[in-house]
Amino acid sequence: MCQNLDGVEEALEQAIALLHRVQKQIQKKESKIKKEKDIVKNTSKNIIKSKRSNIYDNVFYIINHYQKYHPKAMRSVKKNSGIYKKIEGRLIEGYSVQELCNAIDGQHESPFHLGDNKSQTQYLQLELVVRSGEKVDMFLEIFDRPKTSPLKPKTARSVRAAQEWLMDDENLQGVSENQRGERVPPQPVTTRWAAK
Repeated sequence: MCQNLDGVEEALEQAIALLHRVQKQIQKKESKIKKEKDIVKNTSKNIIKSKRSNIYDNVFYIINHYQKYHPKAMRSVKKNSGIYKKIEGRLIEGYSVQELCNAIDGQHESPFHLGDNKSQTQYLQLELVVRSGEKVDMFLEIFDRPKTSPLKPKTARSVRAAQEWLMDDENLQGVSENQRGERVPPQPVTTRWAAK
């Protein structure tokens, strides 16, 4: 029985030693995490300060990119305007200038926003892109989609209508109507060959 107790005591001592090592590792990791949090906190404050100085330039870079599609739009934008504040808000949220420019491009690639919708209305305002982070993400997703058709929305709509018309015509092929509007099976076609 003493031998069993010695074995148990030895196992307990090993377990206690292991527990102490684990506690020391946890303390080291906690202090390391605290240091990293402090570094991130200080760095983010510095980034925000540097972003504030560059934000003015970035906002107007984005507006200039939008003006590539709409040259007459937004000729004078002030710092206290709604669109400036929305673009600034997306930049502060962490979206890069390139991501916002790509979102604008995505908006101009979306058939729905180009007018291929029920009301045939174009939704191409810059405010729509930068309204919220969700909208930016939505337009970035559209931008990242593989390009399906180089056709403009109205042209694509015309092509679809022609394809539907051809499908309807194929379904009716071989059926004709008499004067009373009744469907009549097709008449056999006879061809004459010219004699030489």
